Amino acid sequence: MADGVNSVAALLYATLDPAPEKRQAAEAGLAAGALQQGYALALTQAMLAPDLPPGLKQAAALALKLFVKVRALRSGVAGRRRA
Repeated sequence: MADGVNSVAALLYATLDPAPEKRQAAEAGLAAGALQQGYALALTQAMLAPDLPPGLKQAAALALKLFVKVRALRSGVAGRRRA
């Protein structure tokens, strides 16, 4: 799974690039990765990796938050209230 963490970290780093083409390609890569099994795990491992800079860890946390939110919305869980 280290390869997954490295590829996710590289994509997250590329999202910070000032060139719009690189940023958009990285965002598309993350969107494609979200469809793959193990994406959430790779983001979690990136957040916990001791060798990644804090900015990339924060980007991984935000990407994981978005991933969970989108999945919850698609499954109909978001917005439900417990009685």
